[in-house]
Amino acid sequence: MIRRPPRSTLSSSSAASDVYKRQVSTQSTGIAKLEKELKEANERIADLKKDYLYSMAEADNARRIGREDTEKARSFGVSSFGKDMVEVVDVLERAVESFASVPEDIMQNKKIASIVTGVKMSENVLLKNLARHGIEKVECEVGSAFDPNVHDALFKAPATEKVPSDHISSVVKPGYKIKGRVLRAAQVGVAE
Repeated sequence: MIRRPPRSTLSSSSAASDVYKRQVSTQSTGIAKLEKELKEANERIADLKKDYLYSMAEADNARRIGREDTEKARSFGVSSFGKDMVEVVDVLERAVESFASVPEDIMQNKKIASIVTGVKMSENVLLKNLARHGIEKVECEVGSAFDPNVHDALFKAPATEKVPSDHISSVVKPGYKIKGRVLRAAQVGVAE
């Protein structure tokens, strides 16, 4: 036989159960609220991490671009000076070529011979110093194929057996490059 507890005990037990249910309900609501806050905080952390990674990537890109710009400025900063020095090389080359037309008896004179030697040496020293700074002569010869990337066509000439169409018929001025980039295109005549 099951005994029933007295009525006052039942009501206090029911009240305790109600209090317990309210506490559990309050705790469940608190836990749900905390879980929601935790989820929002984790999302915020993920967003901040993503923003941080983007910022770091941007900073790396800015540093890389800065290094590249500095390197380009260092490499190609002498371009205008190099163009001026290339003109000096042209003058020295013309001087050396003009000595070839001087009669041999005049070239036997020691003073004239020393001038010729000095001009040739000056040209060689200047070319070596230009090469040390990345400025090099572009080899182009009569009969080689015309390349508009490194040649500047000044005039057209008739094609011959020796020089076919779209090939260089004469070289007016040689071209120069600075670290692979055209400093001055070779000025040439092109056969057609």
